[in-house]
Amino acid sequence: MKPQFDSFFKLIEKHKSFLILIHSNPDGDAMGSSTALSLFLKKAGKKSAVLSPSAVPKRLYFTKHKDVTYFENPKDKALSKFQNSCVISIDVASDELLPGTSVSKENPVSFAIDHHRTNTLSAKEKYVDAKAASVGEILFKIIKEYEKAHKTKIFDSDICASLYTSISSDTGCFKYSNTTPFTHKTAAFLLKNGVDATEINRLLFDTKNMSQINIEQFAYKNMRLLYDNRLAITVIDSKDLENAGASEEDTEAVSQLLRMINGVQISVLMRQQHKEGEKSRYKFSVRANPDIDVSELCGIFGGGGHKKAAGCTIHDTKERAFEKFTAAAKDFLI
Repeated sequence: MKPQFDSFFKLIEKHKSFLILIHSNPDGDAMGSSTALSLFLKKAGKKSAVLSPSAVPKRLYFTKHKDVTYFENPKDKALSKFQNSCVISIDVASDELLPGTSVSKENPVSFAIDHHRTNTLSAKEKYVDAKAASVGEILFKIIKEYEKAHKTKIFDSDICASLYTSISSDTGCFKYSNTTPFTHKTAAFLLKNGVDATEINRLLFDTKNMSQINIEQFAYKNMRLLYDNRLAITVIDSKDLENAGASEEDTEAVSQLLRMINGVQISVLMRQQHKEGEKSRYKFSVRANPDIDVSELCGIFGGGGHKKAAGCTIHDTKERAFEKFTAAAKDFLI
């Protein structure tokens, strides 16, 4: 058994209540894996709740489970019930992804489970596996080891469905290069245990509302192709979202859509993030087609992520942020 797994199991035995932290603007991996972890802890006789620093996107409501408590605001008064709980983070790579929470070097997470290449989160203990396609894969291994060590059965159709959601989401329905033989082997196990993969993948990838369609149309219409069409970038301001009747969560697929254009090596969504009265800042969601490390590109601006899917934030005007990022991206094109 891996030493980190043993430490994690000892942590579970020691505490009765757990608060599971996921990153702001949660995706399918964060929601699926946190739900699976909460259901697992319940089977281990523990109490738990999931805390997201921001609201769960409506398109991911299906990932919630009736037996799991979710908080979507760090200021929720009901959180006081978990004030002295052991804190576990899932899919969180840095403190900055937990705005509004008390996580810091002085008040670190007890145990962090993650698969990002760079993890700077303040945590007492970590299990980070950058080779894992998703946190769901890591949690699958943990539960397998727990079953073996405690001679008990944990996996059921609900836990398997949550893990499948996590894995399918972060592999783009098993299309991305992070998909490995172990990913397929894990998915096969989950499918054998009652997972409705057709419905999960339909909800993850084949369901859109009109606000998403509107903002994606805007993104295509206003994108710019640079450096011999190898870099595709579109800029979406707050007013653009308002005009399209859309929200930030409706933009999630934009960078992925631009990546589909033949010849594009790096695709970018540059989205205005500052609120009224704040200094100008833009968030960049970046995707790559060939063997380009966009986490290294985003790292130039203090960001990071995965090799072919990463992000960063630039605090500057629209024009200067655009120029800074596109100039840096040029050096990564093949």
